[in-house]
Amino acid sequence: MGPAVQPWSPARRCVSPPRRKRFAKDIIYTLVGDILLAVNPFKEIDGIYSAEVMAQCKGTKLHTAGCGPHIYGVAEKAFVAMRKKRSGGLRGDQCIVVSGESGAGKTEANRQLMNFLIWRGSEGEAAQSADGAAADPLTLTRTRTLSLILKP
Repeated sequence: MGPAVQPWSPARRCVSPPRRKRFAKDIIYTLVGDILLAVNPFKEIDGIYSAEVMAQCKGTKLHTAGCGPHIYGVAEKAFVAMRKKRSGGLRGDQCIVVSGESGAGKTEANRQLMNFLIWRGSEGEAAQSADGAAADPLTLTRTRTLSLILKP
């Protein structure tokens, strides 16, 4: 292949060195635009998946979460977009693609995505019930469905 048609990979030059430094500090998530890159630490990292971290991502934009880049930030972005009414009063379905090699942590990433979405949906249900207002059936149905899928 000539130089004009060879695939360019940003991973080696742009992404890998900063990720290595972050990984050494147990920071496994990095944002590249709206894409979240994760490195499986193959160990438990205390506090990375907690209600406190969820709360830091709630109501924030993907790049402004208090905890920095995180899988919960991606889930928050999808949750907000799902609830936003589009023209015609319809809500927007969302899709999050989790990709990687065997052992890359896809199962854990999906589990944490679902945990956050259930937390956000359940939190909304509790807040609406406390006010006495009707709960949003679309969000509740989706989060209840996710909850059923995750139960062993």
